[in-house]
Amino acid sequence: LTKNKKWSYILAGRGSFNDFLFQLAPDRSIRNTKARFYDITGRVKFQPDEKNTFWLTGYTSHDLFKLSADSLSGIDVNASSTQFVYGTTTATARWNHSFSDAMNLNVAAIFSDYNSTTSAPDPANAFELVARDPELSRPEHAA
Repeated sequence: LTKNKKWSYILAGRGSFNDFLFQLAPDRSIRNTKARFYDITGRVKFQPDEKNTFWLTGYTSHDLFKLSADSLSGIDVNASSTQFVYGTTTATARWNHSFSDAMNLNVAAIFSDYNSTTSAPDPANAFELVARDPELSRPEHAA
C-alpha cells in the first residue's frame, strides 16, 4: 500500500481499565467504584500527485466513572451508584490543492459529537442528566 509513497497512515489507541484495583481496597465503600476510559485516533493520507493531498482523520473516546460512595452515603440516601459517562467522536476530511507556490486551496469537512450522561438511580432521588449536541436535538434531526 505504501510502496508507491502515495498512501500513509497512522493508528493509535490507549485505555485504562482500573476497576479491578478498586476491588482490592480494604474499605468496602471503595470496592464498587468504577473508572475506565479508552480512546482511538487514526489518520490516512493520500497524495495522488504533487498538487493534491487528501487526509481523513478520526477520533473516538469513551469514559466512565461510577462512585461507590459519595458525600450522601452517610445519610439515608442510596447514592452508591452515581455514574458519569461521557464520550467524543470526531472526523475530518480534508483536501489541499496547490495552484502555485503562492496560491493553495484547503477544503475541510468536520464532524463532532460529544455526549455526557450523569445518573443516580436511587429511587428517592433518581435522575438522569443527558447532554448532547443541541444541533442534533432540533426536530428535523429527530428519529
